[in-house]
Order: sequence, then C-alpha cells, then structure tokens
Amino acid sequence: MSLILPDPTASNAKSEDFAVAYRVQYGTVSFLITSDLTVNEEQALIDAHQDLRSAVLWLPTHGNDNANAQPFLNAVGPQVVVIPVDTGNRAAQPPDTTLKRLGTIPIFRTDQQGTLAFESDGTTLWVRPERQS
Repeated sequence: MSLILPDPTASNAKSEDFAVAYRVQYGTVSFLITSDLTVNEEQALIDAHQDLRSAVLWLPTHGNDNANAQPFLNAVGPQVVVIPVDTGNRAAQPPDTTLKRLGTIPIFRTDQQGTLAFESDGTTLWVRPERQS
C-alpha cells in the first residue's frame, strides 16, 4: 500500500489542493482510493508517480467535473470505477460529462448498488454489490 500526498510547497498549490490518495495492491490487482482531488492534484500525481495504473478507481469528488480529467483517467486506466454518491443526492452527481468521459468502463455507484464488496485472489477481481441496479 502506498499513501500519496500532495506537495504543499508546490508553486501552484492552493488550499483545496491537499487531498490524499491511497494505492493498495494485492498481487496484480490494485485499487486507487482518492479523496477530493482537484485537477491540479491529479496532474501532480501523474507527474510524481510513474505508475498509477489501477484495476479499481474510487472516483475523486463523487465524479464531479472539478476533477476526473481525461489525462488522469488515462494514467490510471481503471477496469472498474466506483462513484460514492449519497442516496437521493441533490447535487446531480456525477454529471453526464464525467459519465461520458468514462466511456465503457463499468461503473458502480453507491446510491444505486449500495455497499460494494471487492474480492481478489491477487489475479482476478470480483465485485459484489449489495443490490443490482
């Protein structure tokens, strides 16, 4: 597991640019779990880390447009995306633009599928949603 922290001394750092990301790997299956990354932080991760590729991406900022830029999605190259969204959310998360950017990547949303269980033997990944959407 690696904890990825932003550089608060970077010349372009803003107060909102202090989110964190965890990358967990078991065998060849990895997860990138993010908090509220901004586009600046996404780019900083790309610049600072040679390999962000992960099978599962916990989408930053609930899938909002203020993150999840195409270069970040390309760098991670997820096989599955998780979008944590509250049931009955009124913020219209995630926006259609984010969903279009994800293309054909399978999406699991907590507002639709509830709790998600991930299992792996280090080679294969299984996702077991609480409910089918």
